[in-house]
Amino acid sequence: MVKKCILFILLFIVFVPLEKLFPIKKQKVFREQFKNDMVHFFMNQIFITVGIFIFVIPFFILSKFTSTVLAIKVSSQPQILQLFEGIIIAEFFGYWIHRLHHKVPFLWKLHAIHHSPKDLDWLAAVRVHPLNVILNRLFATIPLLFLGFSKESFGGAIIFIQFYSLFFHANINIRLHKLSYLIGTPELHRVHHSKDIEESNCNFGGLTPIFDQIFGTFKFPDQLPKEYGVEEDTPTTYIAQLKFPFQSKDK
Repeated sequence: MVKKCILFILLFIVFVPLEKLFPIKKQKVFREQFKNDMVHFFMNQIFITVGIFIFVIPFFILSKFTSTVLAIKVSSQPQILQLFEGIIIAEFFGYWIHRLHHKVPFLWKLHAIHHSPKDLDWLAAVRVHPLNVILNRLFATIPLLFLGFSKESFGGAIIFIQFYSLFFHANINIRLHKLSYLIGTPELHRVHHSKDIEESNCNFGGLTPIFDQIFGTFKFPDQLPKEYGVEEDTPTTYIAQLKFPFQSKDK
């Protein structure tokens, strides 16, 4: 918990001045639900760690007994090359599980918690249902395990992508112009958080929008969305947000 507190302070020190100096949209630092998102920051990792341990360990053991020629070749590569390849593969599977979260009703109820913030900033990135994160990690991790990537390389890939998500949710006005076709930016991701479903059905990629371009879901916005959030009446407290996907509509 001490390390988590130090990490939060460091992230606060990095992102808050940037959001104040170069905002896309003027908004308060301690916006509505800031405290609730802090709870997500500190509590979610407990559930995620337990969930990943329960589901990934059996696949990790199984991968040790199903090594292929390809897996042997992959594991023999330099760590830096494995890291780069791992990021691309994790991005590919992350893109598709993200799209599924927008298409499958139950998965959308999980994912709606992440889309519920009415103001976006770096901390809004962590408002995610733990089960949503577990599914994302499984989709990215299991292929890397069976392809023979080392724990260090695929662990590094997942961690890098997760920290990058803080950046592209941040309230920072960064315009990379043509580089935005290669690198995910806050400018691209904010349209994905539009309350207008038709407008938000795009830019599912994280670190890179390459797969959005390949599969026809890339959108380069010419203006900010009018409103962020979701049509559903989502709860505003941490425990209620954990329960939300499992409740019927009449509750």
